[in-house]
Amino acid sequence: NTCYLNSAVQMLRVIPNIRQVLDKDSQPLSKAMAGLFRQLDGTKESVKPIGVWTSLMAQFPEFARTSEQGHPMQHDSQEALSGILNNAIQTIQTNNEHSSLTNLLSGTIVQTRTSESSSTSAPSDFSVLTVNLTPGVATLEMNMLSSFKGTIEGGQQTLSQFSKLPEYLFIHLARFTWRNDTKSKTKILAQINLPFVLDVNNLCTDDLKQQMESERAQLKIRRDKEVELRKKAKQKSGHDEDEDNAKVADSEPSVLGNTNGFYELCGVISHKGRDADGGHYVAWAKKKAAWLVFDDDNVAKVTEQNIADLSGGPPESHMAYILLYRSRDPDTNAPPMLI
Repeated sequence: NTCYLNSAVQMLRVIPNIRQVLDKDSQPLSKAMAGLFRQLDGTKESVKPIGVWTSLMAQFPEFARTSEQGHPMQHDSQEALSGILNNAIQTIQTNNEHSSLTNLLSGTIVQTRTSESSSTSAPSDFSVLTVNLTPGVATLEMNMLSSFKGTIEGGQQTLSQFSKLPEYLFIHLARFTWRNDTKSKTKILAQINLPFVLDVNNLCTDDLKQQMESERAQLKIRRDKEVELRKKAKQKSGHDEDEDNAKVADSEPSVLGNTNGFYELCGVISHKGRDADGGHYVAWAKKKAAWLVFDDDNVAKVTEQNIADLSGGPPESHMAYILLYRSRDPDTNAPPMLI
C-alpha cells in the first residue's frame, strides 16, 4: 500500500526547481527523493520507491504502522506530501545557496482577530493550504473565501489573507472529517469545481493587491493580444493548429514567487474510497502542455475533461484531494492563460 507515497512523489516531480533543493539536502529522506527522481528521469520503466519509503518511515514513525496481519498500512497522501515538503522548505531556509528559492514552496498568511474592543494581526508561513469544504458551496474560490473567515472562542472574528504568494501553491481539500460517534474519519463527497486558472486576488491583503495591480493590468492586455493573435491564426489556417505559435513571447522571470495572483492548475492527487487511511490515491500531472495520470506504475495520457471530472461524486470514483497550482509554465515562463 504505497499509492499514497507514489502519488506524492509524482506531484513533486512537476516542480523542476525542487531537484536542486533535494540534491543539496543532507537529510536521508531528501537524499532518497533526489535519487528516486534521477532514476525516474532516466528510464521509462517502473521504479520501486523503496529508499524513499524506508526513509519516510524512519523520519516519521507513524508511516511504519502495520495491520494485524503485519502488512504495511495505507496512509494519508497529504501527510506524506507535507513531510517531504517541510524538509525541502527547511533546506531552502537554512542554505544560502537557495536564497533565490525562498518563495518556491511557501507563502505567508496574515490572520486578523477582531473583537469589540481590539484587533490584532499575526503572520504565519504555510506550505500546504487547507481549504474546508462548506456544504452547498460548489466552487473552489468560494470555499477558500469561506475558510479564510471564521469565529473562534470568545466570539472573536477572524480573517485570513495572503501577504506573500508562493511560486507553487498546494491546496488540500479537507475531504475527511472526524466523527465522534464512529471514532473514525468520514469522507465529504461534495462536488467542487476545479478551476484550471485560479485567481486569488480577492484573498490578498490590500498591500499585496496594490503591489500586483500593475502586473495584473499587463496580463489582461496580454490576454487581449493573444485573443487577437488566435483569431488571425485561425483565419489564416482555418483552425487552431497554430495556436501555440500565436502567443506573446516571455522572458525569464526576474523574481521567484507569484506577483499577479493568477495560478494555473498543474497537478492533482485524487482519492477513491471512503476514508483517508484506505482506498486508493492517484496522481494527475500536466507536463509539456499534456495531462498524464500516474496510477502506481501505470501511466496514461488523459484530457482536461478527465481532470474536470475529479470534482467529486460517489466514493468509488476518483475525486480531487490535493491540488497543485503554478505561477508560470516552467518550460516557457508563460503566465497562466486568462482566456
